[in-house]
Amino acid sequence: WFTGPLLMVSSHLRLLLMQSLALGVFFAVLALHGLPAQAKNLTSRSESTVPDNHSDWKNASNQCLEEGVCICPPGEFWLLSANMTVDGLKIQCVLKWDEQAIGVVLRVGWLLVEEGGMLQIGSSQSPLGKYPGTKATIVIKQAA
Repeated sequence: WFTGPLLMVSSHLRLLLMQSLALGVFFAVLALHGLPAQAKNLTSRSESTVPDNHSDWKNASNQCLEEGVCICPPGEFWLLSANMTVDGLKIQCVLKWDEQAIGVVLRVGWLLVEEGGMLQIGSSQSPLGKYPGTKATIVIKQAA
């Protein structure tokens, strides 16, 4: 009568060991080969593609209504330099947080950065907080 439960425990231990081994192999392969190419492409956008001249930027706060979903279309450059409240924000363009604006708050029910889109909050050349009183505040509000 001992062999039944013992075999059952043994098979559970074998399954757990096989799952642990498979997970270990997965992480070893990931460490050796790195992230998939698609994930690398999402993080490899050069800061040089973002124009420095503020005249090239549209004021993000003026582009959207407070109610509804706001879509920042591909190929556009939006600068968030004033408070903005929307139900949802889909970023397909470049949306840059103004690193010189003080007290800017983005209130949004949901936020999605799609492939090809970019949300830039500071950069290596101009980190947020370089100017006194600047910070990025994103508030996830209750959906309407």
